Amino acid sequence: MSSTTTMHGRPRRSAMDWGAGVLLPVTYSLSDAVQFEATPELDAAVDTDRRGRHAAYGSAAGIGWKIAEPVTLTGEVQVLRDDDPQGASTQALAALSVAYSASDDLQFDLFGAGGLNRDTPDVEIAAGFARRF
Repeated sequence: MSSTTTMHGRPRRSAMDWGAGVLLPVTYSLSDAVQFEATPELDAAVDTDRRGRHAAYGSAAGIGWKIAEPVTLTGEVQVLRDDDPQGASTQALAALSVAYSASDDLQFDLFGAGGLNRDTPDVEIAAGFARRF
């Protein structure tokens, strides 16, 4: 069985191998309207040749501003290092997102990011929503 997934912007092939990771999201309120956010990450990623695992690690950090009661603007930077023996890479990006809370149970999001080096995709744009049931 073989499947293709994407990790840190590069295609990966899997032949019934495993990888694992840990994310630790942290938020600290600097004021009623401003929050600091960080999410360090550590992964045991599958090697490109599928013969073992290697470290992949990094962090995202940003500042979120509640600019109006239902609207939050967040600026972030992220650096991810992938120490694959077949070719290590480091991705760096800067991002900006806006979230609109339509109600306590519904939120809409817009996200844009730009790569800061050659290992990172040039531009990423996404939109989405979250609904609490």
